[in-house]
Amino acid sequence: MKSKIVLVFLSIFLVVGSSYGQSEPEPNMNTRTFTSLKNALKNPEIVTRIDLSNQEVQLTDAVLKQFKNIEFLSLKNDNLQEVPHGIMYLKKLKVLDLSGNEIEKLPRFLKKLTNLEEIYLNDEKNLDVDQSIGILTKLPKLKSLHLEGDHLKVIPKRVSKLNFLESLYLTNNDIKELPRNIKLPKNLKLIDLKMNEIGKQIDKENRFGKGLIIEL
Repeated sequence: MKSKIVLVFLSIFLVVGSSYGQSEPEPNMNTRTFTSLKNALKNPEIVTRIDLSNQEVQLTDAVLKQFKNIEFLSLKNDNLQEVPHGIMYLKKLKVLDLSGNEIEKLPRFLKKLTNLEEIYLNDEKNLDVDQSIGILTKLPKLKSLHLEGDHLKVIPKRVSKLNFLESLYLTNNDIKELPRNIKLPKNLKLIDLKMNEIGKQIDKENRFGKGLIIEL
């Protein structure tokens, strides 16, 4: 483990620039993204992408079951108190954005999303992060986890259990240090720590502000 930690500190890449905002899901320009649930329901079997951000829609099981081929779903800033139960039926879902809601815990049924590769849990001030990561450990294809703007003071210990995770985004938190005994997922390639105090720990002269990405 010591050799891996040494590698972490030797592989630091400091990023300069003004693009310190949170990362966003990348759109596929060759596929239509539906922003209206009504329009998406006209022909649900052809729908692969739905962005319902900033909408307080009612997503019942009956509605969500119709989207058998959906791969991308954004429910960002939808004032959700909990994750809609019907999401468990979206077997082909690869990207899920639940950012900016009032969710406290992730439900156990999320483990049924066996094709999920990326999940956004940004700006979730009430989220039980440790409990949520415990649920995410059940996802065999999860490669990217976004916990940006969640007021984290440390890198969550349970991320080490995310065996297939390749990218961990922790932008805009309150992380001040990287413990030398930290355990990381064995396949992790990148930790994004932009807009955290940890930048000052490594860059003593503050030449790069708080922009920090660690590439493993």
